[in-house]
Amino acid sequence: LEAIRKHFPEAKIAMIVGAQAKEIVSNCPYIDELIVFDNKSRQGRIRNIMDIAKELRREYFDIVIDLQNNRTSHILGFLSMGPRRIGFKSKKLDFLLTDKVEGAKLKMPPLQHQFKLLGSLGIKDAPNRLQLFPTELEKQNIDRALDNEWVSEKQILAGMNIGSSARWKTKRWAIENFIKLCQKFSQKDIRVVITGSKNDIPLAEKLVSSVKSKPINLVGKTTLMELACLVKRCKLFITGDSAPLHIACAMSTPSIALFGPTD
Repeated sequence: LEAIRKHFPEAKIAMIVGAQAKEIVSNCPYIDELIVFDNKSRQGRIRNIMDIAKELRREYFDIVIDLQNNRTSHILGFLSMGPRRIGFKSKKLDFLLTDKVEGAKLKMPPLQHQFKLLGSLGIKDAPNRLQLFPTELEKQNIDRALDNEWVSEKQILAGMNIGSSARWKTKRWAIENFIKLCQKFSQKDIRVVITGSKNDIPLAEKLVSSVKSKPINLVGKTTLMELACLVKRCKLFITGDSAPLHIACAMSTPSIALFGPTD
């Protein structure tokens, strides 16, 4: 998005996102408009596709950059009637694109992979970083939560994300290991804050009840952008292969990523 904005400084840039991703880009300075696509039910999805298509046609977009590259996104791009529609060559209705880029399944880092599409527009330099844009209110919410736990600015804070995607429970590091790690940190006078989704609350309760030094339990208590502010306050963030890992990267917080036992 930053690269597109630099390349087209005077353009109107709109972004279509799923309902779950709205929070991530709602404060992004590189876009002018956010269009939310809710595809929860099949019947509702078809209706929503048609509604959004009408909205897109009213705006007369010149270029559609399909970063999602699935059937739904190709259909939306086509129905927008944008004269130029850029996406990867694949078997997912790619005949609806005008510019088909080779390399859909290349094994390479995601950022560089997406920049292969932008190369069609003459955008070449791929930055090796992620960005998030929390608001000042979200930062204040986290500052208040940590103040309530008597965390000083000088205190070393280590974050631990104890959960994993509900679809990938095998990616989760054993809670017994997190308990041992909490105990080791306490011996070094390092304060631990644990994070996770509401589904991870039982794990958090087990961890908290198993260690003498009570970690700060913010599991299920933050929004995504509040989590970003919290991770920014940490000197170190430890997590499995999950969304909070990418949040930590975006906030430039040193991280330890635990991969396994999945391949």
